[in-house]
Amino acid sequence: MVFGAPNKEVSNPSWMTGGFEAIGGFFVTWNRLTIILFCFVVLGILVLIVQRTHFGLQMRAVTQNRDMARAMGIPSARVDALTFGLGSGIAGMRAWRSGQVGNVSPNLGTIYIVDSFLVVVFGGVGNLTGTLVGAMGLGIVNKFLEPVAGAVLGKVVILVAIILFIQRRPARPLRAQGPHGGGVTMRRSLMDWRGWAAFLAVGFILLVVLPAMNLWATPGSAFSLPNYLVPLLGKYACYAILALSLDLVWGYAGILSLGHGAFFALGGYCMGMYLMRQIGAKGVYGNAELPDFMVFLNWKSLPWYWYGFDHFAFAAFMALLVPGLLALVFGFLAFRSRITGVYLSIITQAMTFALLLAFFRNDIGFGGNNGLTDFKTLLGFTVQVPGTRLALYAISVVALGAAFLLCRFIITSKLGSVLLALRDAESRVRFLGYSVTHAKLFVFTVSAVLAGFAGALYVPQVGIINPSEFSPANSIEIAIWVAVGGRGTLVGAINRRGHRQCRQELPHRRRTRSLALRSRRPLHPGDARSAAGHRRAGQAPAARASRPSADRRRD
Repeated sequence: MVFGAPNKEVSNPSWMTGGFEAIGGFFVTWNRLTIILFCFVVLGILVLIVQRTHFGLQMRAVTQNRDMARAMGIPSARVDALTFGLGSGIAGMRAWRSGQVGNVSPNLGTIYIVDSFLVVVFGGVGNLTGTLVGAMGLGIVNKFLEPVAGAVLGKVVILVAIILFIQRRPARPLRAQGPHGGGVTMRRSLMDWRGWAAFLAVGFILLVVLPAMNLWATPGSAFSLPNYLVPLLGKYACYAILALSLDLVWGYAGILSLGHGAFFALGGYCMGMYLMRQIGAKGVYGNAELPDFMVFLNWKSLPWYWYGFDHFAFAAFMALLVPGLLALVFGFLAFRSRITGVYLSIITQAMTFALLLAFFRNDIGFGGNNGLTDFKTLLGFTVQVPGTRLALYAISVVALGAAFLLCRFIITSKLGSVLLALRDAESRVRFLGYSVTHAKLFVFTVSAVLAGFAGALYVPQVGIINPSEFSPANSIEIAIWVAVGGRGTLVGAINRRGHRQCRQELPHRRRTRSLALRSRRPLHPGDARSAAGHRRAGQAPAARASRPSADRRRD
């Protein structure tokens, strides 16, 4: 390409070079002062647009009540497009000026994405003055903490403080989908015969046909599966489990988590610790007790949290327990405070970013920037040989099928009905007497356990785990997989494309809305069975529910 991957240096013009000495020997450079003034000018223009123009009035109306604004004739889709374009333009102007104080590279935006979210949360969504105060306040506090605690630990302290701040100032509930949004089919059985046939057919191809192509097909022929593709397919199976875990909480409970990459990485680190312990005296330094990176960093003894990871059963259990326990504690604090919508997404991303910064440190005992690598054996089998890789691939495919069936079991159960209802109208479900906190907490914890399980299967197949797996961009990419494939479908989350079953469910979705929302009466355990009986009799539950009101009008 024209620009290339290396960083590009942007030189300042002559009138922006140099600076002057302020009070107390504080030196102010002209380029930074120019950037500050430029930011205030852009902020002033933005305030005028939002507060003093007809477009700003429409923007605020759509933000506050989209349905009412559309009823008043405001083109909400066009306002959304123009608002998005305005925000993107302001972000581009900020990037243009940031080139005066740093290098320009393809990952320039990823450096500031988490900080930008935190500033908006701290200052208040829709509050420009609060955003300005939040940005300056967080920046000043961060600079004061850096000399005391270091740059990384100071950033972690800021992130934890923001999470605690949101706990004390919960967001108002944001409706993920209105009563007329696309629902998801609820079935009494796990799958119909077509679903089981497709499930078994795909399983036969993945577990029988592909391994046969790798083992018995002539190398180089059209039907041969090369050895290097086997771990790649296994890695994709692990990613599919990860996508399922997010679709379970986002598509069926309305919880958009941008922190599932952290659960995935924690499960991977637990398995990586076991694989590092299996190296033993085969390492570069020949130390049977300490991993090579600890010997290199002059560690004298094994940290206490590494104890037990020389046993596979313990490591596999911790790969499930650690992500699940983190999700349980984090979810309890968040859901108890009724944090929903964009606020929940942002604090999950802040959690991921805090873990990223923490695992980059060499003194916590996880390999720092290099992570854990150079694995030798798994349960006595060499991980690099084709036979072991094929076995790991088969285990990953079986795990994917089991995770899919588990998710289907949850969403077709009574709990699945409650999850759909609270996704569409959480306040109504709470009014009906259901424990919204417990339902969300359960599905969020199960989702985190699935993500950690996927990470544990992922590490032996790729041969490395490092802090880059905690990157917020990874969690955003997972959400993109689910969105493109179709959230609330499970199958779409796996292959990122619409499945035929998804199209078959569309007509049925319009008939089987959440009973608690359609009939506006308490959702009892027998409602699903009674609704199925009415469908067999040719009578919709909504029609039955509307009879009393019609009788009252006739009276």
